[in-house]
Amino acid sequence: MDGTNRLKTENEVKNGGVQIKGVDNLKKQLTKLAEGETVAWTHPIKGFEMPPGKVVDDIKKAATEVKVKLMTPGKD
Repeated sequence: MDGTNRLKTENEVKNGGVQIKGVDNLKKQLTKLAEGETVAWTHPIKGFEMPPGKVVDDIKKAATEVKVKLMTPGKD
């Protein structure tokens, strides 16, 4: 979802429009962002918990490779 500098409601998150399915597709989407972009990946809504640490680390590595800062809960 595009950033608005505020927490999104559960309805906004669940009905936000764009859905990216799978790690490989998420990595592809990261390549479309501008260098220096910051992405905040949070999970305050039940059902949107973070995947296992190894998966998160893999996605963070992909973000770093395309010079995008990926912020995750408790890891930044």
